[in-house]
Amino acid sequence: MNLWDELMTSLLLVRQPTWLSRMFSKPYEIGWSGDKDKRHNAGLDPREEGVHSDSSLFYFEWWYCDARFEQGYTMTVSLHLVDPVRPAAQDGQLNLHISLPDGTSRQVIRQIPRSSLRAATEGCDVQVGSARLSGCAPLYKLSVEEFDLAVDLTFTSELPGWKPGNGRIRFGRKQNRHFTYVVPQPRARVEGVLKIDGHETTVLGTGYHEHAWGNIPLIGAVPRWYWGRLYSEKHSIIYADLVLGSQFGSKHVTPVMVARKGEILGDTIHATLQLDDFCSIPGYPCPYPGTVYLDIQDSRFPGRLTLHTRQVIESADILGTSHPLRRWIIKNLIAQPVYFRLLTDVDGEISFYGKLERVQCTTIQDMMLWRPE
Repeated sequence: MNLWDELMTSLLLVRQPTWLSRMFSKPYEIGWSGDKDKRHNAGLDPREEGVHSDSSLFYFEWWYCDARFEQGYTMTVSLHLVDPVRPAAQDGQLNLHISLPDGTSRQVIRQIPRSSLRAATEGCDVQVGSARLSGCAPLYKLSVEEFDLAVDLTFTSELPGWKPGNGRIRFGRKQNRHFTYVVPQPRARVEGVLKIDGHETTVLGTGYHEHAWGNIPLIGAVPRWYWGRLYSEKHSIIYADLVLGSQFGSKHVTPVMVARKGEILGDTIHATLQLDDFCSIPGYPCPYPGTVYLDIQDSRFPGRLTLHTRQVIESADILGTSHPLRRWIIKNLIAQPVYFRLLTDVDGEISFYGKLERVQCTTIQDMMLWRPE
């Protein structure tokens, strides 16, 4: 990738006025619709867990894991084959974040040169710098060692791999642009060791592992999204609200997966997320929601859940470490990327086979805003 490619990519990402985007609106196809006849517990094809390289300047691909531990720690790891803010760059990115029981946190965000990136084409075996995620259902290994932080964890599946519908949203008249999302581990038992400043802690908890890739600029196609995973003793629910760009009508896509006692009952896009009680952090261009209402309108498992933010685990102005000139150009012409990770208390009811069941737990939610639309 040369400077010209990166310059042209940046120019193509310059945001247009909403009225202009809507004037030249483009078609899209949402393959995330829930299919009542789909074999929800069949798992994923190993090829869906491998790398999906693409020659597009807007190619992106990541593997993401998180876990919440009984010992009071939370951990997230993102392995990007492409820097998400510079889609034409040669570097990947590693993001490791650990929250400690005392409310403090430690984080490493590091650009990784192309020579230190590796991923298999079939099955999960990806390395981004010091981080490696490998394995196949039901067992995966995650290891990272960065400065004074290290993790060595085993993820053992408690649910089979899943994807919403066929896993893909297609964009454009030729529908040759896409955003694809699969979840090798919707819910997993996570155990192993966290090492912080030379001190090792044995941990046990519940986690999640996803894989996403595509060849469209997410900054414009999906400028903001909100998603989470909630786990009670009997219930597992994955939910999201992706807002498509104004050129795609600013449509909300709301996939939801519902599982009970180790079995995936189905998925649907017949749901709504209402964000309310917004709170601001000084210096950030957007607030985060203090309360979220999740309404599932599918006749198989209708319900309503209320999610109250207890704590901001992580907040990141993604341009924070950029060169001042590059930061100014991106912020004013392209994007204002901001990320929030929220510790959330959940309470509500869902109907299973005509019988209401109470759902109560504490979970992690995430909010990504590339730019306001």
